[in-house]
Amino acid sequence: MLSHPRSAPSGSRPASPSITTRATSTTSMKLCSAIRRVDPYARRSTTFHRPEGGSSTRKDTDKMGLLIASIVLTLFLIVAGVFTAIRYNHANNERGGWFFLSVALIGPAILVFGAFTRVDANEVGIIYDDRYGVMEEVKLEGFQSKSLFEHITPISTAVKTVTLGATQEEVLGGQTQDSVYAMFVITTSYHIAAADAGRFFKKTGSTDITTTQLNAAAKQALQAVTINYDIYGLLSTDLEAARAEFQSQLTVLLYSQYFITLDSASFDDIDAGDLVEQTIQAKAQAQQQIEIAQANQDRAEIENATALMNAQAQADAAVIAAQGQADAAQIAADAEAYKVMTEKTAVADLFEYYRTELPALTDSEIADVVMTVIYYATWNGVLPTVVGDASIFIPLP
Repeated sequence: MLSHPRSAPSGSRPASPSITTRATSTTSMKLCSAIRRVDPYARRSTTFHRPEGGSSTRKDTDKMGLLIASIVLTLFLIVAGVFTAIRYNHANNERGGWFFLSVALIGPAILVFGAFTRVDANEVGIIYDDRYGVMEEVKLEGFQSKSLFEHITPISTAVKTVTLGATQEEVLGGQTQDSVYAMFVITTSYHIAAADAGRFFKKTGSTDITTTQLNAAAKQALQAVTINYDIYGLLSTDLEAARAEFQSQLTVLLYSQYFITLDSASFDDIDAGDLVEQTIQAKAQAQQQIEIAQANQDRAEIENATALMNAQAQADAAVIAAQGQADAAQIAADAEAYKVMTEKTAVADLFEYYRTELPALTDSEIADVVMTVIYYATWNGVLPTVVGDASIFIPLP
């Protein structure tokens, strides 16, 4: 039990508040030193830089140190509250000084600050538990609750773009089928999926893949691809096929090794050396000359074919015209023959008609009647321009 200290002799002054303050300050300094001795990492914080830019940093305070500091501070505030209450009660002859003990609640309140964390946009928080290690589950964007034993490390899930092989320190090449070692400049885009962030952190212990790791995986994939192509194919018709195969190989490697998702990969430049480039240029020029000669030959063949087609068309037109004239003459002859035949049939029918109707007439008389009927049937009403007998012809005006 706590007991009141012995009263001061009569006539002496009570302890000065400044003396109490100095005692309290001295005790506080000793306790703070004790805290540092008990937990040398209590004031240590780990700083994580956001990948791909962002000037701000995030500090994740050691939660065990925070817990120990809260306990020690609570004990200190209890002792200081009791000491202050005793002094207050003794100086004022009352017992109302025990409210100073409420100050001790500040100690446990400190723990509230360690129970929440904030995860920025396009990030996830990797959980490291002091009891279980790195967890595969992650904290998503926004304010999240956590225990005092969990440490949160932010990892960006945004797409990142890295160019490999652009400097002398990051050489990236592969040997081709025809034993040419070609140098490549490759641009890759990748991201760390939220579902894979925990496994990535457990695998690498970092918030992002290093250029060295990415370059090593790209080199492994590139050498597996270039050995299937010759240098001339890589620099011409086989470029897109090789790029697609490289992207497929690198996708598998990055995910199997680091749980990273590859979004795209492109060949920005391929350097096969001066000799190969000169050979390719000469080959291209020769191919161009062949194409020009082939084009000239094709043009000449087209012109000859066009002239032949024109001549054939003219000949066909002449044949068609001649055939048309022959057909027209034949048609006219057929029409005339048909006309004569029709007229003979008409005369015969008319002759038979009158023979039946005029049985008293002789055939000669019937013939005269038929001729008279035909004459009047075909006469256009115009009188002849001459009159007379067989020897004298008189033209009429």
